[in-house]
Amino acid sequence: MGTCDCLSGKGGRYCKHVCAVELKFGITITTSLNLTEDCRQDLAKLALGDEYNPYFFQNITLDSNDVETAEKSQGNSQQQFTLPINEPDNTENNISTESSIQENYMITVDAIESEFIRIIKVLKEEPNPVNTQILKKYSSELSRLQTPSSIVSYMHDKKIRRSRKIKVQPTSISRRHQKQLPSSGRIQSGRPVKKKRAHNIAVNIDQNEHSAK
Repeated sequence: MGTCDCLSGKGGRYCKHVCAVELKFGITITTSLNLTEDCRQDLAKLALGDEYNPYFFQNITLDSNDVETAEKSQGNSQQQFTLPINEPDNTENNISTESSIQENYMITVDAIESEFIRIIKVLKEEPNPVNTQILKKYSSELSRLQTPSSIVSYMHDKKIRRSRKIKVQPTSISRRHQKQLPSSGRIQSGRPVKKKRAHNIAVNIDQNEHSAK
């Protein structure tokens, strides 16, 4: 009969122990599950529904008639996903956009080239030996730029400062004195110090103020 006394095999159910006996001794028990091609197709219908394809479960080597039938079935299923022929094609628009971007890039590069030529011309027309050291340093920095990314990064680092003012916190400006200080005068940081009262009791009494701390 081929039954098992485990929890799953009680009452003649097929369990893993019966399967192990079949594999070890090479026998087939009457209670074992023998799935045929029809059983697999029925299970596939339950699992896949409308997406079920019966030709998926056939043998790999098919006859010529079966091959033609399978190709027709695949062709009918692929027609559902085909795009209409009269759908507008955006290939030309994409090509024109890419060409305009490339053209704008080349125009910008040509403008930078003309500015470099102008700068070199000015340096040659008005030579100044005092600037030789800084020009050498600038030349050595440019020689290290080998890729477009390094060039753009260098330009970002050397960008022109938008203003000549030093960036400070808004509160530090409000705490400064309104009077004009000389160029060598030091601007005190933090909250301004209050003027201390004199150590004179008579004056403080006359001004109706507290005595000095």
